[in-house]
Amino acid sequence: MGEYKTEGDLFRMICHEALRLWQDRMINNEDRNGVVEILKQLVERVQGVSVEDTMKMPLIFTNLNQNNGIYKSVDPESFTSLLQTKVDKLMNDGFCDDEIVVFDEVVETILKVKRILDQPLGHVLLVGLSGTGKTLIVKIVKEILEYDDFNIHVDEEYDISKFDEDLIELFSKMAEEQEKHVIFTVDESQIISVAFLERMNSLLASGEIPGLFSDTKKREILSKFKSSVKDDDEKYRQYIESVQKHLHIVLSMNPTGDGHKSTTSSPAVYNRCTIIWMGDWSQKS
Repeated sequence: MGEYKTEGDLFRMICHEALRLWQDRMINNEDRNGVVEILKQLVERVQGVSVEDTMKMPLIFTNLNQNNGIYKSVDPESFTSLLQTKVDKLMNDGFCDDEIVVFDEVVETILKVKRILDQPLGHVLLVGLSGTGKTLIVKIVKEILEYDDFNIHVDEEYDISKFDEDLIELFSKMAEEQEKHVIFTVDESQIISVAFLERMNSLLASGEIPGLFSDTKKREILSKFKSSVKDDDEKYRQYIESVQKHLHIVLSMNPTGDGHKSTTSSPAVYNRCTIIWMGDWSQKS
């Protein structure tokens, strides 16, 4: 069983993974609780494994602060305190003007997002009403993972040509800092047209956007990318693979907004992004 000393530890990890695979896709608390009940029924069938111990909530696994990088169960109270300390330090460094109180649901959401963005090709679609903390969660995860970020600034004069310029800047950054992970965050309020989504769809699907830059710009970007190969086509292939490995896209959507509805024409948004539904925090929180 490797890092898991008892069957109970192993089954607790399996249940955690099951929650990430199925519970995270549920859009309301009733359905989320239903997944937990199904898991309890399955655990009851395993001889010698305690349902109460295995399904004790909150069920938190993380590799954060684990020297060997292995996912382990952590004590919620002590880990919440650890995370609050990290957040307090960020606030003292001018990270945010608002007071951030870390409670169980915040911890779980932070670790869900971190778990995805910690992986190659890890992209997130955060769905929730305004004011549920989507932006803050991403910022905290970025600081924990020590990733760079890339953002666009949309105003009344912003159009698709300026978006293309920003995307070229992003691709140039990915060539210059090829070993650095970058989070590209886009809010639905910044989605200015269908063409915007078409570009995001291509970026998610293949790591590139056909026709985005000229041959001259392409050579300029590739000149910044360090590679031992001489063939331009092979070097470009390596560069796109590096972009796919190090670029993480976070889309933030409101389930009642037009931006969320328009993504139905962009299959990669759903095929390549892990969806995390963020509803209102519980009354207890």
